[in-house]
Amino acid sequence: MRKITTEQGKTGEGFDYLESFLLATLAAQNALVALESLGLGTCYIGGIRNHPAEVGELLGLPPEALAVFGMTVGYPDPAVGTEVKARLPQSLVLHREQYQAAPPEADLATYDDTMRPFQTGQGMAVPGWTSVVVSRIADAPALKGRHVLLDVVRRMGFKVK
Repeated sequence: MRKITTEQGKTGEGFDYLESFLLATLAAQNALVALESLGLGTCYIGGIRNHPAEVGELLGLPPEALAVFGMTVGYPDPAVGTEVKARLPQSLVLHREQYQAAPPEADLATYDDTMRPFQTGQGMAVPGWTSVVVSRIADAPALKGRHVLLDVVRRMGFKVK
């Protein structure tokens, strides 16, 4: 896209904003919905952002190209049982007219209780949902490399504004 823009005498400054990251995410969501409608299973791989430069090198990406996430696609094995993780209650994610800053504590506790059997069934540690979320954002090391993501993205040629 940058080449096409340059060939037409434009700067392509629009690439310097986060718009392209958002568009990639929306396109992936649409692809996921389409794939699942065809009976395929999918799973996002967010951990790909832990080492963006290394992933870019493995994929042979040019400057100003970044793997925002990965996605696995395949046909589920009908012989393997699966579970669908319970979603957060609407009271925690749905806001009407204005954002509600304080989530209902009782609903968080209930969701923790709902998640524990799922975590057990998946062979995971069973701290509940809130403990998992807190551990993932507790401090810079908890981000597993993502705390330097902006610096790495800029070194990869992005002029993020």
